[in-house]
Formats: sequence, structure tokens, C-alpha cells
Amino acid sequence: MKICVVCDFFPPIKFGGAENIAYELSLEFLARNHSVEVITINPNLAFRETKIVKLKGIKITQIGMQFNTLITPVIQIFNPFINGILADILYQKDFDIFHLHNIHQYFSYYSIGVLHKFKKPIYLTAHDALMVFNGKYSSGVRNNKFDLYPRVQFKAKKMRHHKGNWKKFNLFRSFFINRQIKKIAKIICVSNELEFLLNTNGINNTTTIHNGIRRKDKQDVKSISRFKECHGIKDDDRIVLFAGRISAEKGLKILKKLVKTFTKKDKVKFLIVGKDLQLNALEFPNVINIEWVQPDEMQ
Repeated sequence: MKICVVCDFFPPIKFGGAENIAYELSLEFLARNHSVEVITINPNLAFRETKIVKLKGIKITQIGMQFNTLITPVIQIFNPFINGILADILYQKDFDIFHLHNIHQYFSYYSIGVLHKFKKPIYLTAHDALMVFNGKYSSGVRNNKFDLYPRVQFKAKKMRHHKGNWKKFNLFRSFFINRQIKKIAKIICVSNELEFLLNTNGINNTTTIHNGIRRKDKQDVKSISRFKECHGIKDDDRIVLFAGRISAEKGLKILKKLVKTFTKKDKVKFLIVGKDLQLNALEFPNVINIEWVQPDEMQ
């Protein structure tokens, strides 16, 4: 089967959460004897320039694209600068299936319509709530306490949307997005909560497949020892692992509270694999930040 993966960004240009998932899935497609090609954006190229690179056997077509962020609300639903290029690339191919990831920043949701003209099944993995809410859905949490089970308003309200994202607010956004996603064979959600959120807001053609990492049965004992020694981890330390980008929207305040509580005990340490760390190392001496690592290192 010839699979076309479309994503705003893809390694080696960017190694974010959605990008890594798209990359890992592409490698798995190859391992199962499928043909995989990726179409993505490279903002470092000249405008509308195309470049083909290869990464571990994956053919990647990069398109040069930059634009003023002031027009982001329009570009998210319709990007006139890229639709023609995308169609030209696809006319030269004969794909059996399309798999979309993040397309809200450059390709736009209108690109679904471009792909639909080729009459092949389209699947989209939803990594976030951006189909119904322009931003992190932290504003849907109705209280500001550190509750174990906070009350969440799953129905996205336009007034709350406007209040939290007024610079990017587009009154017709939902209308245009809903028209396009009806052309998708199936929307794959990465959590049950995300699927429930989409269903509550009228997007029902969904299923859930959780993200994960393949565990190796045998680990290299020497490399584990080197890792512990490098980061000052003792054999009797108790480790709390957090993997991901740290930000206010992802619970930085709660993380700070947890760190203050648990690091009072000498044997508890927070191992954080992520970026944009805002925890002061002097204030939290038991925090170990190793930033992003390669997928093999996550083992």
C-alpha cells in the first residue's frame, strides 16, 4: 500500500509531540512493507520552493512556506498559497490512502478537500482539540483548583473561545472545518477524553488509539548505569517521570506544587524529558531536566 502522510511539520525540521508520532508511525508503516511518502513544510526554504529529503528510508517532500501570523485565522481554514502545490505533488503520485496529522497551521483544513478530489480514503489523527477550539482547551476547566478530578465544560462556547483567543478568533471557523472533516473516513483520537470532547461538539466519526512507545524486552545494563551516573541518580532514588513540553496550559502550576511536595523527601526526584522548562534548578534541586531525546533514548 502507498501511504501519503501530510503534516505541517515533520522531523528533522521539528521534533514535537505530533511530529514524533507521525514519524514513528511512518517507520512502522515501512517496517510492515508499505510505501510511505511525507508532505510537510520547511519554513527555511524559499516561498513555495520544494525539496525532497530522506530520513531512515522515508521520502519527505518539503514545501517552503512563511506568512505573517496576523493572517493565521484565515490560513488555518484556507491557505491559497499551498493548495495548488499540494495538488501538483499528488497528481504525480498514485497513493492508496492519506494520513493527516497537524494541518491547522500551514496546510489548512481546506487541504482535506484537495485530497478528497483524488477519491482515496483520508484518515486524520487528532492530537489536540483544535478542530473545535483554537488553542489549548485548558479554558474548558471550570475551576482553578488542584483537584484530582476538575470539572470540565466539554461543550466549546464561542464566548469563551473569543475571550481566550480573541486575536485568532474566526466566527466562521467551525462552519468551514465541519464541512471539510465530513470528507474524512475516520478521525483517530489519542485519548478517550479528546474523543468525548469532539463528540460533544458534533464530531462523531471518531475512534481512540492511545499514543505509546514500544518497550524493549532487554535493556542495555551498561547504558542504564551510564545514564544514572551522568544525571546523579542513585539506585535507591524514587523517580517521577514527566515527558513532554512544559507550559502553563499543560499544568506548570500543578507540577511546581508537586515538585515542592515530593522533593522534600531526599529519595524522590523528578526526571523531566521536555523543553521550555520553567522550574528554577536552585529552587528545585531534585529536578533533572534532560530536554528532548531521540526515540531510541526514550527506552
